[in-house]
Amino acid sequence: MAISRRTFVVSGISLSAVGICTLFYKKSFEQISGKLVSGFEKDGPPTKPEESIYYFAYFDSKTKEVKLFNVPMEIHSCIQHPLEKDTFIAFGQRPSPKSVVVKLFNKGEKAEITVFEATPDRHFYGHGGFIEDGKSFLCTENNFNDGQGIIVKRNFPDLKPTGEFSSHGIGPHEMLFINDETIAVANGGDKTHPLYKNGRSIMNKDSMNSSLNLINYKTGLLEREINSPYPKVKMKHLSFGAGILGCAMQFGSDEDRALYLEYGVEPIVLFYHIKEKENVFAKMNNKMFRAMAGHSLSIAINKDGVAAVTSPRGNLLTFWNTHDGSLIDKMEMRWPTGVCTAKNKIDFIVGSRDAPIYICRPTYYGFAKNELQFSNIEGKGGRWGSHFLVVKEES
Repeated sequence: MAISRRTFVVSGISLSAVGICTLFYKKSFEQISGKLVSGFEKDGPPTKPEESIYYFAYFDSKTKEVKLFNVPMEIHSCIQHPLEKDTFIAFGQRPSPKSVVVKLFNKGEKAEITVFEATPDRHFYGHGGFIEDGKSFLCTENNFNDGQGIIVKRNFPDLKPTGEFSSHGIGPHEMLFINDETIAVANGGDKTHPLYKNGRSIMNKDSMNSSLNLINYKTGLLEREINSPYPKVKMKHLSFGAGILGCAMQFGSDEDRALYLEYGVEPIVLFYHIKEKENVFAKMNNKMFRAMAGHSLSIAINKDGVAAVTSPRGNLLTFWNTHDGSLIDKMEMRWPTGVCTAKNKIDFIVGSRDAPIYICRPTYYGFAKNELQFSNIEGKGGRWGSHFLVVKEES
């Protein structure tokens, strides 16, 4: 298979942080967060005519700066090489056929960007993971000729495809590892084509069949299929922690979401208990469903089994007990985007529109948040990507 590839070096745009609120932390932000990477999108026209509005963002809490490296496509999520700690793959947001390898130099001052592309009949779905000690990686892709979901294996660092297997569904979005043989894949069930409307519009609204699948990635065999009980709701983003697989779900279209906001309620967060093989849905009444605007974007589960879920359309961050599905707390936040657990696996790191990053910590009275803002982003518009990644550093 042919592979399109080009490499270039860019200097990072330095964004100085202007201060940290110390409302409740005894430990510093640096100890809690360390280094983070994410996608970032600037509002307005590109800085230079030859650039895009999309960036790979690298935050070092020690220097309290963000470095932005321009990339040719919107970044959905990032993964870190298990051995080469300064090397990342940033996957393009669907229906982009492009993704990039980012290699940082001089403590993140510069980066080498290598662009690679899916084969002509495919596009990336924005997620993947390294296997075989970083010699290969898997990524979710859409074969838009027949509408089937594919998990593609590529070599690293030459990026050439070496194999593939079915996601056992349509629209495979996030994938993550359950153990050294099994991956979980959220198949949205939504058939799309890059040339159909905006490339993200659903072609099979009346026959969507979303599923959360457990697949042996060494054999490609389906081990377990968990179908969405609601035909209009698609399974989207995943998190695995405390033996529980969390899934954030969304309506397939704004029309369906608006209809249910007016007339009904359907749980939009699922907690699958791996050992017990039991589904537990987040318990939400109509009031909570409306507060979340019928929409969940990103999810993270900490080591205590608490799930944080972002609902950007509702400007809300919610916290859930994954064991019984009960609501623990909620927090208003303007357009929360990606969420992940911090280095201590207890606190949560959350991005938002206009660039604040929040650290959310459980306290006796519920969750409290600590905010860090960046002077060169704040007020100028922009948003973090749908996912944060805490960088693992050399031991």
